[in-house]
Amino acid sequence: MGGVANEEVLHEGVTGPADVGGAPFEAHHRRLGVRLLEAKTLGPSHADEGYRATRAFYIGVGFVPVEELWIWGPDNPALILWGLRSKFHQSLVVSP
Repeated sequence: MGGVANEEVLHEGVTGPADVGGAPFEAHHRRLGVRLLEAKTLGPSHADEGYRATRAFYIGVGFVPVEELWIWGPDNPALILWGLRSKFHQSLVVSP
């Protein structure tokens, strides 16, 4: 995987911000050698209000918007976000 987990891997069993920083998430990605996480979602230049919450989720758990690309066609801008795996583990508290 080259040290990067994509959104598919990230979404395995992730239900909220606490899961991104939780011990199982951290252990799984550490075993894979993942250091950088990448997420792609519909970009902010699209009018879809539903994706505003998705972007807020990613930013809320520490992802940083990097670039908006048109890889999904002219009507579907893709927002690329990156985050350091170790940042999530250190900064988030997992609820019991």
